[in-house]
Amino acid sequence: MLKSTIMGDGKGVKIIKDKSKIDKKALFAEVKDWLDPYNTLVNSFCVAYASAKPRVIAEKFESQVGDQLYDYKIFCFDGEPYCFYVAIDHFPGVLSKISLYDLNWNRRDVRYGEHPNCEVEKPLHFDEMLEIARKLSKGFPFIRVDFFETTDKLYAAELTLYPGGGLTPYHPEEFNRELGDMFKLPIGK
Repeated sequence: MLKSTIMGDGKGVKIIKDKSKIDKKALFAEVKDWLDPYNTLVNSFCVAYASAKPRVIAEKFESQVGDQLYDYKIFCFDGEPYCFYVAIDHFPGVLSKISLYDLNWNRRDVRYGEHPNCEVEKPLHFDEMLEIARKLSKGFPFIRVDFFETTDKLYAAELTLYPGGGLTPYHPEEFNRELGDMFKLPIGK
């Protein structure tokens, strides 16, 4: 799998299952487009990317169920997990299904943007995810800690300071306020 280091929402990802069937010229053109700063988060509201150097990484493709991994994302506030956001069906041209769960794995009646909800079983590595998320999120007023898991292993995927560039709304509106109330900026350090 090839992946851009400064793109989001499933853009800049190429799943390659059989390298012998790749049109290398077309792949090179696609990946080159990912490296153009004007096509990346460098030119978004995500200011942390402003000085980032566009790169592409290659990683081993892992699958779990239905030829995909579930994407578990934990919203954390200053080292404390608050809720899970779970995404499935990350395929080009498909609007992924997304649901939010509390820390007792009860699905919240919340919708992310226009994404339909889904039902997902509690992850196998649930406690380990929470433990790692606590450590990685310590010192951040807010950060999202993402994971993938297979039946054998847990993978830390990424840390995100502003999901959806901070522009994708949650429905109902009260959930936006709920998250905002959790966010506490450090004062005068």
